[in-house]
Amino acid sequence: MKTTFLATLLIFQVSTVIAQGGPPQFNSVITALEFDAEGRLYVGGFFSEVAGMPAVGLVRWDGAAWEPLGDGTMDVGAMRFVGDTLYVGGENLDPHANHEQVARWTPEGFEPFGTFRHRCCGSPTIYAIEADPNGGLIVAGNFTEVDTFFEANSLARWRDAQWETIGARIEGTIIVDDAMDAVLGVLTDSQNVYIAGLFDRVGTLETGGLAKWTGSAWEGLATGPESVYVLVFGPEGSLYAGGGFTDIDGKEINRIARWDGTAWEPLGAGIDGEILFGSGVSALAADAEYVYAAGDFESAGGIPANNIARWDGQSWEPLGGGLNSRVDVLRVGPDGSLYAAGFFTEAGGVPVSQLARWDGERWHAVGIVAPVGTEEVDPAPGDRFSLFPNPADSRFTVGLDVSESGPVRVLLYDLLGRHVATPLDAWLPAGSHRMPIDVSPLSAGIYLVWIEHAGQRKTSMLRVIH
Repeated sequence: MKTTFLATLLIFQVSTVIAQGGPPQFNSVITALEFDAEGRLYVGGFFSEVAGMPAVGLVRWDGAAWEPLGDGTMDVGAMRFVGDTLYVGGENLDPHANHEQVARWTPEGFEPFGTFRHRCCGSPTIYAIEADPNGGLIVAGNFTEVDTFFEANSLARWRDAQWETIGARIEGTIIVDDAMDAVLGVLTDSQNVYIAGLFDRVGTLETGGLAKWTGSAWEGLATGPESVYVLVFGPEGSLYAGGGFTDIDGKEINRIARWDGTAWEPLGAGIDGEILFGSGVSALAADAEYVYAAGDFESAGGIPANNIARWDGQSWEPLGGGLNSRVDVLRVGPDGSLYAAGFFTEAGGVPVSQLARWDGERWHAVGIVAPVGTEEVDPAPGDRFSLFPNPADSRFTVGLDVSESGPVRVLLYDLLGRHVATPLDAWLPAGSHRMPIDVSPLSAGIYLVWIEHAGQRKTSMLRVIH
């Protein structure tokens, strides 16, 4: 299990969430989210258990159940699909290695092709994997050598079946042993490689946490930012950087900035938060309209925004009440929804467990497996609703004990947030009601049952089996 400073910080925070209201789906940190061509969600991290079952480092969610893909004592720090191939960076991908590695994942297992070491201080860590614009793969992290090739400081490229360095040595100020000289984020376009991290120099070039490789030389992109964690290209193609910084090039820029090609610009008043290592913006994503920023903060552009917000090019907007704790991973899914992972247990007031999906209007839980038996919920004072049997074959019954007359709606959604049925939409008198609902036309899987009454809504889970 990882013992780097960043991992220790994250594990402490997830332990805090467990104490405040867990237990979570995952028993430790989520570090990466990816989707395959079939729309299945891959989750990587430092965990060894998911939904009460053994699942080490890597799992896949097919919309109804979790499938463990990892083995042994592996941890996953980063992963990326390049074409149809999933590349994974982490520890002990080969159970006999006891090292940080990069590997291809196949249904038959992992195929490691690089072993990373740190010959000076602490444990090596891989933080990011990205496709090389000239073919191959780029790996970023905190390491000094790959296989038997030395001087691969924090950045290495796999091309033509061999590892090579990219330009000059990357150096930085030691914050803690495991976070020195670290490249935390890497991004590529058709010509350039952009990096962000905890460094202040690339070779003889002084540059604060942001730099660009043009294919032949490094260019510094900034002075001043002490901690840059993540990069993304926005809807208009501009480069955005997020982190814990409060100034770039002597200009006040709070935790998120946009590169206009010649200078860094703030996004309004930026992101508010504590001046602590690891706080601020730790995740970025973008779709055709917005840049999404998430992390550990209370407001964006002076507007309350619990740990997540979006930028439309002019102003900040919170996302449905936000998330009740830190966010560390964002990913736009193939359905256009925004997926978030972190240490939260609520998303916009909806109970979730470290994973949530924003459909553009509201938050949804992801990956929560429905319990077996009868589930009772209380959407309004004096009311009690129940679902039985659960799992259900051809039909189930909604038990409604309502304390006052009024409209009651029962709606069914699949886990992609699509409305599939409204089995009840009626005015009911106070008292007890039992409503059988036919689910035989539905495919087997997990569904969300929304029950609305007296201005309150409760989401419950139903498993359909045939």
